[in-house]
Amino acid sequence: MWDVRTGVRVSPPPELKNTMKKNDIRIEKTEDRLEESLILLLKEKRIEEISITEICRISGINRNTFYSHFDSVNELLQQIEGDFFEKVISQIKISKDSILNVTDMIIELMKVVEDNREIASILFSDNGDKNFLQRTLLFALPLATENWMKELNISEIEAKSLYLYVIGGVANILQDWILNGFKLTKEEVSELLNKLIIASQSAFERG
Repeated sequence: MWDVRTGVRVSPPPELKNTMKKNDIRIEKTEDRLEESLILLLKEKRIEEISITEICRISGINRNTFYSHFDSVNELLQQIEGDFFEKVISQIKISKDSILNVTDMIIELMKVVEDNREIASILFSDNGDKNFLQRTLLFALPLATENWMKELNISEIEAKSLYLYVIGGVANILQDWILNGFKLTKEEVSELLNKLIIASQSAFERG
């Protein structure tokens, strides 16, 4: 915190620290209950069909408390999506030294999906945000653009366009893998994805 008189950053007194910690824990518990309730409802119906009243009824939290945390059901969903995306970014940071191309990056996403099957099956279903999977795949856009400009000798616009085209097919394959119960292994799916990516690249290769 800042001392408004001196402009110097100072640590809050112990009693205030304790109050802040308690408030943080309360906020976290409340938001966890709201998230769990929304996830439960998303197993049965589309996000557009879910009301704040239903979430409050299942969570045991009143509407005023809901609105003190979120403005809408969609904002609550966005927080759940954000938590999942943070897991993807963390996995990429852990494996960054072994990521050499777009396929490697997508495999890291698949690891997170497989480790969080229940929530991934809900977030990437038709009941959630239909665009979330494609938005998640955009995390690899900078790497794909840089790699393909060098490897394929194409412009930045061409490289970006190629990746935006590719992720449409990648998203459909991943969604099918997730919603059909992960019947194929990560390795089998990544082989399919690699073939798709190579086939798409061939249209731009100039040698």
